[in-house]
Amino acid sequence: MKTSLSRAFALLALGGMATLVVAQTKPGKTQPKTEQRVVKGTTQLAGDDGKVGVTYTIGQQDPLNITLVSAEYRVGPWTVDGYNSAPPAEQKMLLLTYTIHNPNKSELNYNSSTLKFTVVDQDGENHSLPNQPIRKGDTQSLSIALKPAQKVEVQRMILVPAKGQAPKLMVEHRSGGTILRYDMRPIVKPLEKPFSQNGYDADPEIKAEPNTAYPLLGYDIRYVDMGFKERSFGPNTVPAEKVYFWAKVALKKTTTVGTLVQIKGQAVTEDGERIADVGVRKVSTEEYLSNAIDFGQEQNVRILFVVPKTVKITEFRFWEVGNKDSRVIRVPVTAQFAAAAPAEATPATPASVTGVKADEYVTAFKDGQEGRTVMEVAHTENRDANGKRVEIKVGGRRAVLLNDKAAGTVTLHLPDENKTFRAPAAKGNEPETSLTYFTLMYANQAAPKPKKRNPLGALGGQILGRVAENVGMDIINDTFYRGMGGISTGEIVKNTTLSTLHGFTAREYSRALGKATLETAESEDPNAPERLQERTRNGKAVMTETSFKGTKSVGAETFAVKGEPSTVDAATLFRHFAEFMSQGLPKK
Repeated sequence: MKTSLSRAFALLALGGMATLVVAQTKPGKTQPKTEQRVVKGTTQLAGDDGKVGVTYTIGQQDPLNITLVSAEYRVGPWTVDGYNSAPPAEQKMLLLTYTIHNPNKSELNYNSSTLKFTVVDQDGENHSLPNQPIRKGDTQSLSIALKPAQKVEVQRMILVPAKGQAPKLMVEHRSGGTILRYDMRPIVKPLEKPFSQNGYDADPEIKAEPNTAYPLLGYDIRYVDMGFKERSFGPNTVPAEKVYFWAKVALKKTTTVGTLVQIKGQAVTEDGERIADVGVRKVSTEEYLSNAIDFGQEQNVRILFVVPKTVKITEFRFWEVGNKDSRVIRVPVTAQFAAAAPAEATPATPASVTGVKADEYVTAFKDGQEGRTVMEVAHTENRDANGKRVEIKVGGRRAVLLNDKAAGTVTLHLPDENKTFRAPAAKGNEPETSLTYFTLMYANQAAPKPKKRNPLGALGGQILGRVAENVGMDIINDTFYRGMGGISTGEIVKNTTLSTLHGFTAREYSRALGKATLETAESEDPNAPERLQERTRNGKAVMTETSFKGTKSVGAETFAVKGEPSTVDAATLFRHFAEFMSQGLPKK
């Protein structure tokens, strides 16, 4: 009796490891076994199996304290050292967050081999890869010398089957000793919709939400818009009964491994037919995508299809091809090709632009002193042999500007005011109702005052030396614009410089009005945007900058003109246009 009790007390005196105490009270009777766990550097904690938030010491040599903080299912992405481990459709991720703490009096090395994590799925299969821990909030694999008492929060991801739960987690130290076993079912945070319907089965197909990025394998994908094009696309052509149909998507590379974009797509018709894509193309040109996308870079591309003109498209399906394919991202859409109206249609007929592409631009108006932007104007433009159509948005209001070459007229529609004006195209000294002419006028009006005597005489003294605030009413003043129109509208001059922008070979042009000079990079390719870049200067000051943002397909309502237009002269039309534009400028 005394011998047994002495051994028990001797064992209790040894710190650091769990001990088993056996005590006898009466001969022939044995008490039930009681397991006690001792955590170095902390108080004793009860419990046999691992529990969230409870600290345990494991390891026979260089023991380590570990506390499981949380666990959750994910479908990605997960990036370590630039390598992305987003799971294929047949897998999901179990993300573990835990703390490690050095309870020893000397430094303790921790890396990917210190602890082994094994997940057991519902079929009894073990899963332990990948085996790369990171410090929480970082993307670099963790290898650290923990100082005595130092604590670090760590994350680790393990791939498990997409279907079913992963009910058990085992954690063991490389030096052996106690193995922690966790029942994961009450611990794991479930998957949310649209990635799962029950919380633990990761769905192989995901219904996308608008303007939302979804992980594939090495890329995130976000749907942007769509469009049609007849007859030809790049060097390829289609028969008359078919049309090119494209989906523009934004791809963001989440891995440093691999260079090729291997995204596949299907266009689903209302009959349920799935039409496979015919390649991935650039957005600003019709070339195949051949350039590599860098890690972390987002790039817009077009996934191209050939479809019958008569079909209605109800859905896009996108996925990434690898050793195992990614999940399918499904994007609900409503799209059906609408042929352009005959050439003789008037500018007021919105159907004349249905189904054709339009170029998007943003023009920034500067104050000319600090170079800050005081107003931004978004404009969508479409042109053909019959003329040009422009939708302009500024200051929360909208205007439509139509230039009909055949009729020799310019129409301005102000839908917010329910007004429409039409005038003959400007001639001679008359002001031209266009964004280009307005930016030149603005550049003359808002530029800093030159130090030297300006060559414009009294008019120059009137219009120069101002800042961007409160210039709107001066721009629409009769004396001002008639004087400016009389000075010099200039001629478009070709320079010898060639540059490449957005994949197009662009030639530079310039145009002068007063002291302002407009520099434009344009392409002679009829499939290119009208302009790729534009900048208006007055002296050294940059007054406006226009940037090409991309090409999209537009509907009939974009350039629609309602109501019978009032007939005015060119000067009056410009005044109405300048009033509309100037309402976006700041006022003192």
